[in-house]
Amino acid sequence: MKILLYKLWHLFFLCEALNITLFEHVQVMGTQFLASNTHALLLSVSLHSAVFPTKNYYHVNSLSFKRVPLFQKV
Repeated sequence: MKILLYKLWHLFFLCEALNITLFEHVQVMGTQFLASNTHALLLSVSLHSAVFPTKNYYHVNSLSFKRVPLFQKV
């Protein structure tokens, strides 16, 4: 139980330190798990876009990159 609480605390601390949401962190960790051999590159791009958002948000889905417009007119 102590280990689980420690991991949850670490997860929230990491999200706050990187200024990302919990969903984005889980998405990044899922990408890291799926990519195995190339996870470092995918994780780097995903973290960069989460911390430094640009006009096009690079969204990593499975093993492919998608450019999703970050600022859309409604």
